[in-house]
This record gives sequence, C-alpha cells and structure tokens, in this order.
Amino acid sequence: MKPKVNRIVKDLRAELESIYGQRMANLILFGSQARGDAAPGSDVDVLVVLHGDVDPGKEIARTGEEKKGTGWFLAEQGKGVGSLLS
Repeated sequence: MKPKVNRIVKDLRAELESIYGQRMANLILFGSQARGDAAPGSDVDVLVVLHGDVDPGKEIARTGEEKKGTGWFLAEQGKGVGSLLS
C-alpha cells in the first residue's frame, strides 16, 4: 500500500473508531489499492464491519454528512468477511 493511501486509511480508521468505539469490528481495504495495481487517481475502497445489527440507512446518515461522495458498504461481523487490514 502506498504511503498516502496508508495515511488515508489510518485516518479513516481513527475517525470511525471515534464514531463507533467498540462497535467497530474491522476496516477492510479492497479493490485496486489492496491488490497493488491502482492507477493514479484511483479511489480507496473500504468495507466497514460493525458488531451487532446494522441499519444501513442509519449508518449512512451517521457518517454521510462528513463523508459526502464516499461509498459505504456495511456488513455484520461473522458473515464470511475476512480481514485484509488490521
């Protein structure tokens, strides 16, 4: 992972941990950045994994104002999601 992307992911993780606390189970990097074949200007794809029930509408509303233009994919822990980023 490129240093700039690493910093972005670390900053995002810290921000999400401040929002979700213990409810945040994992943040998973996927796509071209994770594969190492990202082109200049490629986006950064992440999966946010939360403990407990997830209401996508509420989670998007909770994080959407700060992250306009960001795609959020939400999943409950234990649904076959592996960790690529610890």
